[in-house]
Amino acid sequence: MTIYTDMNKHLHNSLPMLNHLQRSGRRNPIVVAILLTESYLRDSKHRFIEYLAALFLKIIYPARYLKLSVGLSQLQVAHWPPTKRSISTFMSLVENYDACYEYIRPVINSDLGTIADHYNGWSKAHYLNVLKYFYDSSVSIIEG
Repeated sequence: MTIYTDMNKHLHNSLPMLNHLQRSGRRNPIVVAILLTESYLRDSKHRFIEYLAALFLKIIYPARYLKLSVGLSQLQVAHWPPTKRSISTFMSLVENYDACYEYIRPVINSDLGTIADHYNGWSKAHYLNVLKYFYDSSVSIIEG
């Protein structure tokens, strides 16, 4: 039961983010669910470390830099448009939403398992449970 309490708390703390996305016209519940899932599973401290790593890897190990997952979306740098590969872009909520949307667009009408497999290269039961919880919550918030 603790996991649902934690996810519910994360959802509550993310309401300002969801409101911002809605105001900007970004309201796809699958994309919102992925952002909520990734931000739930990867906290801001870890994302900060990734931003620092990105700065160094871009210069000293470009091949590894492209494989680094960054931002709220935790999308690999290689999947971001080349013109959007900057720390400020990786930190932007709207840019993360847009990058995530573009990446899943080929499978956006699929079931959550297929979307998770496409997004991560695989899907574990825990990830799917978290994604489903946030998807159901996103639908309620967006349509409610």
